[in-house]
Amino acid sequence: MVVALFLFVTDIGGLVSYVNLTNSAEYQMAMRLMQTYETDAGSLSLNSEWILTSSIISLVLNLATVIASFGLFKRMPWGRISFISLVWIQAGYYIASSIGGYYLAQSFLGKTGIVQLLGGSGIMAFGEFAIFLSVIIVVAVALFIVRKLSSADVRREFNRQH
Repeated sequence: MVVALFLFVTDIGGLVSYVNLTNSAEYQMAMRLMQTYETDAGSLSLNSEWILTSSIISLVLNLATVIASFGLFKRMPWGRISFISLVWIQAGYYIASSIGGYYLAQSFLGKTGIVQLLGGSGIMAFGEFAIFLSVIIVVAVALFIVRKLSSADVRREFNRQH
């Protein structure tokens, strides 16, 4: 519950920062300049919308996890089932947003010439490895949590309470 609450609060902070950044005069001017010199400027607004959408989804998922954690803490049967469901939803969302974030970064780094400047494939290979490793860890943690919450002892504990 503490971790979910922390993530929820940091998501709010990130969303407020994002809104402040995108509404700033400097950001607006930079976007106009990039659109002037970039032939594929339509992707800039798509990236911005993707960031905003993923932030809102994270906020909702973390709030739902706080609520499910409370039910889990109080040994409510709905808390256990909700938490198990949210673990899988969070893991799936993490995988999808990690892959999407990688392609977003790849597109940005490629269009700005940073990939070529840094030698290209090494930085991208590191990104791919980091995503692969983090997905393995997230799935392993999700499996561990779901397995524990699905055990006969835990199910009995939650059924006994109500």
